[in-house]
Amino acid sequence: MNANEIAFGIEFETTLPNHDTTPIGPYHHGYQVAWLPEGWRAEHDSSIRPTTPDRKGCEFVSPKLRGAAGLAEIENAIDQINARGGKVNPTCGSHITIEWNGDAAILREINVKGAEARFQKTERGKFALAGTTTPAAAPENPAKPRGKKAKNGKTPGPNAVAELFRI
Repeated sequence: MNANEIAFGIEFETTLPNHDTTPIGPYHHGYQVAWLPEGWRAEHDSSIRPTTPDRKGCEFVSPKLRGAAGLAEIENAIDQINARGGKVNPTCGSHITIEWNGDAAILREINVKGAEARFQKTERGKFALAGTTTPAAAPENPAKPRGKKAKNGKTPGPNAVAELFRI
């Protein structure tokens, strides 16, 4: 597959100055950002906590993007957010979604193996390793992984996704 065929999206959690007039819509129902390309939305996210009273939280959500043009659009968005006084603090994060059409393999394993499957469906379009509802926590020391163990008693390793195709 060509990298230009893979769709992706990104979300930036930021704080903006209170005087900024960008309309911020409700969570998952953001408003189009007039000063960004079509499809970019600004929405409220309660996990963003401004550290000073003169700022407000804002999550910027991209449309579906592809290839080098998509990366350039992200770069442009970051520049424009910075120009409007966008800043981050320890409560801010970023989320990247990558289109992956391997869901069929996961669903097939869940349907065939049932409770013995290595994966479980957590919500529409989202899956986790069996026995968890979120991805395992990053280890403090790579030699000593932490996080929940899968039903088979083993901590999922870096080959967990690759193992999907060995069903």
